[in-house]
Amino acid sequence: MLKILVPFIFIFAAVVSSAQNDRQAYVVYMGAVPKEQTHQLLADHHHTLLANAVGDEELARKVKIYSYGRSLNGFAARLLPHEANKLAKEKGVVSVFASRRRKLHTTRSWDFLGVSETASRRNAAAESGIIVGLLDSGIWMEAPSFKDDGYGSIPSKWKGQCVTGPNFTSCNRKVIGAKFFNLDGLGDSDNKKMGITIDTFSPKKKMYPLISGTMAATPDTDLDASECDYGSLDREKVKGKIVYCLGPYSQESTIEDLEGAGMIGNLLGTTDVAMATPIPSSYLSMEDGGKVETYMNSTKNPQAVIYKTTTYKMDAPFLASFSSRGPQTLAPNILKPDVTAPGLNILAAFSKMASIPDNRHSVFNILSGTSMSCPHAAAAAAYLKTFHPKWSPAALKSALMTTATPVKTGDEFDELGIGAGQINPAKAIHPGLIYDISVTNYVSFLCSTRRYDGTALALLVGDASFNCSGVPPATGSDALNYPTMYAPLDADATSVAAVFHRTVTHVGFGPSTYRAKVKSPAGVAVRVVPEVLKFDRPYEKRSFKVAVRGPVAAESRLLAASLEWNDSKHNVRTQIVMFKI
Repeated sequence: MLKILVPFIFIFAAVVSSAQNDRQAYVVYMGAVPKEQTHQLLADHHHTLLANAVGDEELARKVKIYSYGRSLNGFAARLLPHEANKLAKEKGVVSVFASRRRKLHTTRSWDFLGVSETASRRNAAAESGIIVGLLDSGIWMEAPSFKDDGYGSIPSKWKGQCVTGPNFTSCNRKVIGAKFFNLDGLGDSDNKKMGITIDTFSPKKKMYPLISGTMAATPDTDLDASECDYGSLDREKVKGKIVYCLGPYSQESTIEDLEGAGMIGNLLGTTDVAMATPIPSSYLSMEDGGKVETYMNSTKNPQAVIYKTTTYKMDAPFLASFSSRGPQTLAPNILKPDVTAPGLNILAAFSKMASIPDNRHSVFNILSGTSMSCPHAAAAAAYLKTFHPKWSPAALKSALMTTATPVKTGDEFDELGIGAGQINPAKAIHPGLIYDISVTNYVSFLCSTRRYDGTALALLVGDASFNCSGVPPATGSDALNYPTMYAPLDADATSVAAVFHRTVTHVGFGPSTYRAKVKSPAGVAVRVVPEVLKFDRPYEKRSFKVAVRGPVAAESRLLAASLEWNDSKHNVRTQIVMFKI
C-alpha cells in the first residue's frame, strides 16, 4: 500500500504546485468607497470574499496583493480563472479583470492627431536617413529619451560636429551632433534644489491660516510683495501659512523656502496648465481670486485648506491661454502662427539638472508651451520628409498648412491664434498642391520689406556684390508665395483692397483639374483668376491671382475668408485674413 501511496502524494503535490504557478494578477473592482467605512474594514471584507473564492484562509493571505480603499473600493490578487469567475458573481463586485501593465508614454498626442503607430503609413527605409536639427537651451544626454538602442549607423550625409563640454561629454547614434552657442554671455545653470515630499491637504486635515503676500511683506524691502517675489516676504509671517500671491509667475518654491504650508496663486487667469509643485498649491482665475481677496479682507482670521486635485472634461482642441498670438511685426504681411500642434500638459523628458518639484526624482515631467508643440510639428515635417525626400522646407510647410484641420475656439480673432489650423500629418502626405518658395522668391520678399540693407542680404545669399536693385520686384500685397494670405489694415480703415499672386505645384498623380471655392464675409468680394487650374502631369506649376475688395465696418477688426482648391480627391485650403492693427 505504501508503494502506491507515496507516488500518489508526490504526483498530487506536483499538480497543486503547477496550478499555483498558473495564477495571474486580477483586479476585483467594487465601485466607489462606501461612506463611513475605514480602509481596514474594507480590507477585512476583501479578505473574506477572497478566502471564500480560493477556499482557504491561509491561501487567501498569500495570493492577495493589495486592498484599495481610498480612491476606489476593490482589491488585487493572484487568481485562477475559475476563482476570478466565482468572485465576479459575488454581491457588490462590479467587475473582475486581469491586471495589465501600463507604461507612461508621450504618444497619445499622435493618436489625437490621427497618426497612430499601427494604423498610419510609414516609409521605414527612409526614416533612418532623416536628420532633425533643433535649437534649445541645453540637453541632458542621460535621459532615456536620448538612448540610441536600436539605432543603426549615423547617416553618411551627416557632416556636422559633436562639440563636448563640462556637462556634455559625447554624442551617440541618436543625438549625432551638437554645438554650443553662448547667448549674451549667459550659460546654463547647474544649480539643483531639493524639495520636500508633497503631502496633499485633505478635508480631514486642519485648516491653515491664510495670508496675502502684501500682509507677509518684510519691512526692509522695496519689492512688491503682492507677487511674492523672492526676498519680499518675511519668513516668520509666512511659516505655517497658506500664502495668496498675485502675478504672472508661480512662486511656490519661494513659499516652500520660507516654510509656508501652501500657496494660492492668481496667475492672471491662466488656469489651463497642469503644474507639479513642491508644496500644496492652487491656481485661480481672476474672478475666483477676487473672491479669495474679498474673504481675506472681510475676515479677522482667514483660513484655508487645499484639496486634492480633481480632473474635469475639457473640449479639445482648444487654444491654450499662453499660446502666442499674431499679428507679428518682423514680417507684417505674413499671417502667424502658421499652424498649431499639441503643447499643453505633455509628458516630456525632464533633466535632473533642472529644478525639481519634489524629492521624487523623475526623468519625465508634465510640461506645457511652444517647447512641447514644436517637437510635434518638427516630427510631422520629418515624417513627411520620409515620403518626399526631395521636397524643400517650404513645400513641407505648405503641405502641413493646407491640410491642417480648421479649429474654432469661439474667439473673434481665431485666425491670429490658430493660423491654418491643427496639423494633420497623415493627410499632409498627399496634399495635392503645394506652395513652394524658391531662394529668389525669398530674397525678393526680403528686399520688398526694406528692413535689410545690402550688407545683411549679401551675407545671407553669400555674394558680397549683392544688391536688391538686381532682384525682380515682388508682386502682390504680401510679396511671397505663402500658403496663407494676410494683409494688415490701418486702424481706421473703412475698406479693404488687396491682391495676392500665387503659384502652386501639382504633386498628385497624373492629370488633374482643380476648381476654386471661396468662403468670405458678407459684403466682401474674393475673386480668383483663373477659377480652374488644369495639370497634365505631376510637378507642373500653375499661377493664379486672388483679389479681395469690400467695406470694413468700424467695429470690425478682423475679416476672415478662405480659398479651397478641389479636384474631388484633395482639398487644398488657404486662409485669407485682414486685420486692423
